[in-house]
Amino acid sequence: MAWYSLYKWFISFRKLPYVNIIVWYRQFLYKEWFNSLTEEEQEKEKARIKGLKEKEMAGLQHACLALSMLVGFYSNRIY
Repeated sequence: MAWYSLYKWFISFRKLPYVNIIVWYRQFLYKEWFNSLTEEEQEKEKARIKGLKEKEMAGLQHACLALSMLVGFYSNRIY
């Protein structure tokens, strides 16, 4: 964690953008793992990822609807 605090401190002095190697390495490992799966397992993983994205989108839509209901309720009370 000390390197991260130093990164935060030195970021204002950098000329080139910081490349987050941890994220890059995680993506690299995931791609290697995904390519090592059989076709059936890859299809299952793709379906799982698609389900997670749909669930996240449904939650986002629900939050937006709730927020719009609150805004509508309070805007009607103000005017």
